[in-house]
Amino acid sequence: MKLSLKLPTTVSLLSFIFLFLTSCSKDSDILSDYVINNSNPTAGIENRVLDDTFILNSNNAIVLDVLQNDRFDNLNNVRIIETSLPKSGLITINDDNTLTYTPKSAEPVTNESSNTPVSEPEPETTEEPETTTEETETPVTEPETTTTEPETSEPETSEPETTNTETDNTTEEETDTFTYVTEEVNEDGEVTTEEGTVTVSKIELPTTGENIYFVTTNGNSSNDGRSEQSSWDIAHAFRTARAGDIVYVKAGDYGNRHLEVSNSGNENQPISFIGYTSEPGDVVASNSATVSYQDYKNQNDNVNVNYLPTLSGINEARENRAGSAIIIEKQYINISNFQIRKMSYGVYSNRASHIKLDNIIAVNIASEIKSQSGRAFPSYYLDESYITNSIVINAGTGGLLFDSCDNNTILNNQVYSDNNINACDYYVFLWGDSSGNRIDNLIVEKVGDLEHPGHGLGGFHKMNNNVFTNFKIINTSLELSYAGVEGNVFKDFSITGNFPEQQYHNAIQIANGATNNRFENFSITNGNGIQFLEWDRGDTSEWNVYNQTNAGNNNMFINGEIKDCMYGVVFHHLERSGSPAENNTFQNVTFENLSLGLFAANRPNYGNKMIDCRVNNVSTLWDSRNGNVLNFDFGNTVFSLVDFLIPN
Repeated sequence: MKLSLKLPTTVSLLSFIFLFLTSCSKDSDILSDYVINNSNPTAGIENRVLDDTFILNSNNAIVLDVLQNDRFDNLNNVRIIETSLPKSGLITINDDNTLTYTPKSAEPVTNESSNTPVSEPEPETTEEPETTTEETETPVTEPETTTTEPETSEPETSEPETTNTETDNTTEEETDTFTYVTEEVNEDGEVTTEEGTVTVSKIELPTTGENIYFVTTNGNSSNDGRSEQSSWDIAHAFRTARAGDIVYVKAGDYGNRHLEVSNSGNENQPISFIGYTSEPGDVVASNSATVSYQDYKNQNDNVNVNYLPTLSGINEARENRAGSAIIIEKQYINISNFQIRKMSYGVYSNRASHIKLDNIIAVNIASEIKSQSGRAFPSYYLDESYITNSIVINAGTGGLLFDSCDNNTILNNQVYSDNNINACDYYVFLWGDSSGNRIDNLIVEKVGDLEHPGHGLGGFHKMNNNVFTNFKIINTSLELSYAGVEGNVFKDFSITGNFPEQQYHNAIQIANGATNNRFENFSITNGNGIQFLEWDRGDTSEWNVYNQTNAGNNNMFINGEIKDCMYGVVFHHLERSGSPAENNTFQNVTFENLSLGLFAANRPNYGNKMIDCRVNNVSTLWDSRNGNVLNFDFGNTVFSLVDFLIPN
């Protein structure tokens, strides 16, 4: 739904990698350790430094950008001042605030931006570095019993093999950890130091064995798949792979394929499809996708097919399974290092569980078609699964979409839209009683002044009891709407706007009875604060089943900053302006530099209150366009530089 709000004047990755290898017009279509300093009361985020995990596939030194996921406002004011001594390597602090980790077994290297080596090798002893080779159990519930019948097109009639354990081809893993300390100097000269932990894991992938197969662009289903020279065809691999198989897929353009996984793995023997460039293991994602938005722009809004296996569509609008690059309706399937472009749908998951999707790059997903299509990761009834280190660029209807999905981990992902032909509608959204999901380290960005503002992050239709942490929303909104959207937690996040003409869309929007949600450690900059709304879809709309005559109640907003915005809190007139917003609480929130006022009182409002808040440089307490009045409790709120009578 494209709103027009007219107002006056962003499981540990290490565990995931190990487990991966061993175990508007479009709404109807969507349905089918920053400790708060007492001297700085506006601080809203508890921890600026976040822990990192990096993957090492060889004995070569690697450069670690440990600050890239931290929450500092200005990295020019931050430097790394020291690190601890890792057990199995050396650390050098580089001039550009990155770190170089060199395994002890590697030859010393010189990073051209290096500054000071901060750790020396430990004295040699007879002990070898500790190596962890034990398999880690997948942190999920007891697996479902999966008895997969062969597809009708499959000639085999025998039961799938139940084991592939004849060879010494298990994944081996070594881990090393160290800490680093940052120093930040703020504009007042105050110095703050914080510590983060880095885990470096060396993963060795098995490349030989009875369960190892290869796919290339010139492979053939009649081959045995045991090497690149005798590789399988990719469709044959997806049809044939059994529990415990690892299928390595070499980079190249595989064309307009619609691949469907035919068999299920099991808890101890998942089926894995792993893309690579030149040799297995040469591409591993850590903390984000290995292709960035800038890489996409450098490729003229495209991807490099020689980097990863690529499924290339033809920009046609085809719905659901028919238009999907990859279809998963099985259990215990791992897919990593794939690129998808110009498809209607990317990875389509339906009634699947224990799926792991890692480093999937989905671009131009029906982005050139004004249609009800274009979904990068549409997931329906997906449970106990992971989507990690992936990126979506220009998906028409939506990026990461979850309908009735429970207990999934969505980690280190990014969704961008910069195409005005079919601008993204829903970037990351959950609905249909989706519950128990964890979404962490997310970036959602509308790039440029696009016609459609989109819905950045959130949920509707009974989304409940999910946790969203450490995310950034740029030039769009966080939205919760409809009754049953309750018990969700949003923590450590920012909403930032760059375009004044669309400033009113950059907001937290609470609508249609969303209740008992918690927002903590947040900032909204160059936007329109926190809005309470209710709209009417018509008496025949099935959405009204989940609606209430209420614009949002009993929500908590704690430790926040709303700065350089139009309003601080908007009791919005859209569309049912007679329904109230009730009993919402704002605690320890700073409202500063608001151009139009602290409140817009354009619908009834009762029982809402502030606790220990601050209001600074605001000219108007409240206004109204339709005769409503402000009813608000300002308990212990401190006002400064205001041009109105301070309320009692």
